[in-house]
Amino acid sequence: MQQTQWTFNHFYERVLLVVFDRDLAVEAAVDAALKELRSVGRGTGNVLYPLKEALRRNATVGEVCDALRDVWGTYQPSDF
Repeated sequence: MQQTQWTFNHFYERVLLVVFDRDLAVEAAVDAALKELRSVGRGTGNVLYPLKEALRRNATVGEVCDALRDVWGTYQPSDF
């Protein structure tokens, strides 16, 4: 349990460093890439390329998932 907690804390600190270390230009680039990802997700295009671009510009996986969740929602299995 202690190892798991250390790993989680280490991961959380790394994500915070990535997000809070962004300057305004990088933040604007991330926002633009996430906007493009949402736009492609609404259409019929391949989301892989804008997704990779968002990650390349230092978007977090959580930010990318949130952008796609905004467009597609969350899967809700039907009851049988």
